[in-house]
Amino acid sequence: MSEPRGNSSAVQPDVPIFEVAFKKGMWWSIPKEMSQQMYEKYKNNEDVGYTWDWENLRYGSWEPDGEVTSINRYVIDFNTWEQRNLDNDRRRSVRLVWVAPEKVDAKWTGQIPK
Repeated sequence: MSEPRGNSSAVQPDVPIFEVAFKKGMWWSIPKEMSQQMYEKYKNNEDVGYTWDWENLRYGSWEPDGEVTSINRYVIDFNTWEQRNLDNDRRRSVRLVWVAPEKVDAKWTGQIPK
């Protein structure tokens, strides 16, 4: 379900990962499975709608009937390569990157000093 690049082997093609612009010039990578679903829509010339649940990390922008949630709702327009928050209209750039399969999953290689 992914496309090879010139430097990839035929056995392990690179993986499509969508990234959304974040603060201070950083990019936030959308998880592998969600990126793959988005890529299928992209290939079919369809825009993408999705939700993100921050769980216990922070409040979300979606507030049905004034109720606080941990959910944000987004749509990605592939004509403009822009993500728009459906609740507050915040917009961010989006890009598609190709990542070697062995580099997709983050691995913690250090530890926090005590």
